[in-house]
Amino acid sequence: MAIAINEISIKNKFGKALQAKRFQVIAFNAASARVVAAQNNLLNEYDKSEITQELNEGAGAESKILSYGNLYSFLGFDLGDRPAEDLREYIQANIKLIPEAKFRNNIDKNRVFYEFPVQYPTLKDIYENDKFQTPDNWAGSRSWPSLIEDGIGTFASYVYHEFFMTDKSRSKTGLQRETPRQGVADKVLKIKWISKLLDNFKSRIRGKNTND
Repeated sequence: MAIAINEISIKNKFGKALQAKRFQVIAFNAASARVVAAQNNLLNEYDKSEITQELNEGAGAESKILSYGNLYSFLGFDLGDRPAEDLREYIQANIKLIPEAKFRNNIDKNRVFYEFPVQYPTLKDIYENDKFQTPDNWAGSRSWPSLIEDGIGTFASYVYHEFFMTDKSRSKTGLQRETPRQGVADKVLKIKWISKLLDNFKSRIRGKNTND
């Protein structure tokens, strides 16, 4: 019995020692490095995405996503807008490691844990941010990232031309018809884009590898 008590006492002291400030700093630095690496991977995947690249090319882009026109003019951005850059900056600015550790230990298995909360933008955050609302709210209250993720249902009303000589076209290459074009599918786009990138990010901060 005395030996067991001494063993428990030693284990408790060892556990308390690992909660010292110097160990928390070491753990935070390790966690920070993982989050930075995951963030860099997320932004790199974002930059390489065909959707991002097409939006960055602007109103005259040759689309690899749509069979007709391009995303920039379809979504109705003003000529010169940089929607993909705005979204990238928002994502980058809102990933943070919170330095408030939760300590757990399992001395019997020689394992200790420091858990740090990670703040990152969710799809809901992006969808509800006014900065990413569809220009002139032509899709109601939906944001343009949600149109890409969850489906666009008014493609039949979209008309594309290399250059419209009219002030009615914000992008100068796309217009919305009052009546849908005949024989054109009404819903042609539904791509897991930001959701997939965020899932990869969350896997990486948990220490899981992803090949996506």
